[in-house]
Amino acid sequence: QKQDEVAEVLSMLTREGMPNEKASRQLKKIGEAVVAMKEKVQVREAQIDRLVQTHAERYKKKIQEFLAELNAYGAGLRSEGYYFYKSGLEQAFGNLDSVTADLDEFDRRMDQLLHIAKNFGYPEDISKPRVVMKGLREEVGMMQ
Repeated sequence: QKQDEVAEVLSMLTREGMPNEKASRQLKKIGEAVVAMKEKVQVREAQIDRLVQTHAERYKKKIQEFLAELNAYGAGLRSEGYYFYKSGLEQAFGNLDSVTADLDEFDRRMDQLLHIAKNFGYPEDISKPRVVMKGLREEVGMMQ
């Protein structure tokens, strides 16, 4: 866009009779360099596209594995000692603190996966783990 504005100013100066051949040549050279750079970028993007797709698929699998791990952890929570009040109050609170720390670690991992998913263009894949995490947090919250 700026290049077009400069070209217009140079053509206006030419119409007014002011010499500007040097500036026109420089502008033409810059335009050619920009076009050449855009072509190189397209070639490079084509070269790395397969790598990007491979990594995107790898992280989609990691998100699915994370969801499965969350579901398994959630199923295991129902067998924790604090769930049945058999372990005593102090131990129950200790267990709840441990579970909360685990959930915090899951949140941290989920945030990392969300960042990666956003960069690869599929942030919606994190929606299911978010729902599971919300349910786990509510369940632990009710037990406290």
